[in-house]
Amino acid sequence: MTTYQTQFPVNELSEIVVSKGKGTTNVVAQLPIDYLPVDSTGALVICDGTTLIEPSGGDDSINIQAANDRLRNSGGGVIELASGVYNINTPLIIDIGAGVGIRGNSAMLDARAVTGTQAAITLASRAPTSPPIAGVDTNTTNYHGKRAEVEGFSLIGISTGSQTHHGIDINMSPAVATRAPRATVRNVTIEGFDRQIRHRNFAYLVTFMNGICNNGLKSLSLEGGTDQGEQSNFYGWAFGNSEIGLYIDTQPESGSAENVDVNFDGCSFDYNTRQIVFASGYGRLRFKLGCHFEWNSSTTSTPFDFSTSASNRLLCLFDSPNIFHTGTRNWRTAFVVGTNHDIRIKDPYIHSIAGVGVQMTANGSPTGTETVVTTLATVTGNGRFKVEGISDLTSTSLPRTPSINPANNWLCDGGFEQTSIVDLWYVRAGGFGTPTRITSDKHTGTACLQVPVTTATATTKQLAVLVRKRGRFIGVSAFLKLSAGSGSIDLRIAPVVCKIETSPLTAPTPEYTGSLTTVNTSTLSSAGWGNTGMTNNTPRYELPEWATHALVVIDGFNINNNGGNLFVDDVHIETW
Repeated sequence: MTTYQTQFPVNELSEIVVSKGKGTTNVVAQLPIDYLPVDSTGALVICDGTTLIEPSGGDDSINIQAANDRLRNSGGGVIELASGVYNINTPLIIDIGAGVGIRGNSAMLDARAVTGTQAAITLASRAPTSPPIAGVDTNTTNYHGKRAEVEGFSLIGISTGSQTHHGIDINMSPAVATRAPRATVRNVTIEGFDRQIRHRNFAYLVTFMNGICNNGLKSLSLEGGTDQGEQSNFYGWAFGNSEIGLYIDTQPESGSAENVDVNFDGCSFDYNTRQIVFASGYGRLRFKLGCHFEWNSSTTSTPFDFSTSASNRLLCLFDSPNIFHTGTRNWRTAFVVGTNHDIRIKDPYIHSIAGVGVQMTANGSPTGTETVVTTLATVTGNGRFKVEGISDLTSTSLPRTPSINPANNWLCDGGFEQTSIVDLWYVRAGGFGTPTRITSDKHTGTACLQVPVTTATATTKQLAVLVRKRGRFIGVSAFLKLSAGSGSIDLRIAPVVCKIETSPLTAPTPEYTGSLTTVNTSTLSSAGWGNTGMTNNTPRYELPEWATHALVVIDGFNINNNGGNLFVDDVHIETW
């Protein structure tokens, strides 16, 4: 590429004509010189067929902005940056929706001098002074922005942890009819800033490809404004080393709540220090095949934090099998799901996600400490969480159950809060008396199940519950204690074919019962409640396809308090 420079006085030019090779003459620009960028010496910087800008040593945002404004009013074009470092001291508005693009050629844009809550680059779609083609690219037919791209540079901001300025903002403010940027951004690296990429007013039909957000406070933010996020797509983008990888806050700045519809394909969320995802608002997020999530923070933050109530239903779909890698695990659960959130995970490969566990009581354990349930998700309000299948059942660190959400429990009343026993509990084999619901003791809630112990140690006694098969792999959590004495119990599971179900406390007659498999052995005492559900170091039990029910058995063979009672509460049976 040949670069031509002229030193003509700016008040004498209305067009620039240069000749190149063998007597040919090309008109490179034919506009008032006021619109053309100059370098630090006052020279016009022009190249073959496009607008070339070189680093000036001063505030390069003046030259870049002038080039954008000229191209916007002349039918669009590309701002070509020579390689080097550019000082962006003043926020830029690039009218990508009016056909203006940037080709960075590996340049670095230093925007550390941008102050306040301004964005270094705002991708907008301000209208040209007059449409180059009548009826095309008007304020109501603005569908031609995709002919331009912003690509090939690094954007640098402050990364001290106290920054308030932003990186790339997709925003039409003030709105101009229905004009929208519809930006395409690729091969861009964003370092530092508060919000590194921000979607706001009319930020829809946006595409980001093959880039990185690194070392910011919030890598990607979709928040406020009007009509932000609809059908936005990220391909091969990495969001890493920030406080929050994905920040969704679509509570309205004014008026009704906003909607998001964002797809991630082959994206990475790595080493974010507070959350991988924080989300409120409403709409749909979908993480497709190839997305990768990793969290090695030493903090106690929740990696996937959906605890803030959404303004309406927010559906989040994880279709990626490689969902979660982690080292240090200080959270209670990996997902916290609050009101109006619906989180669905399909066939994931998950490991090292046990965490500390959800606190059930403050001092109810045999040692006087808190009792906990290790789950993948904590669900509150009307939130929903569901895992459909799991690819890695050889993991030694799976939580006992995917969640402790009552909506996901295979039992109707695992906490015995109803006035009578409603699930199919019964004594399967001697040694236990008839179970009853009592309110004089409990783990949480108001009641528990009391089962008399009628034989001594080393004698058969089995309490069972029959549940309909609703999935492939079973997870079980259950709190037990004794009224006196001590002993151990085995938690056992068997597949069952059962045509006729009976009433509670009456043993059913299965057509076929498979072998009982022990999935955990726990020691009980009268000092407090212990979680006797599946341990975290055993694979989850897989039901065969032919099973219609699952038989869950609490086997008290080694309990020695004849004449005492076994207490059962907070039983949660769920599928992986």
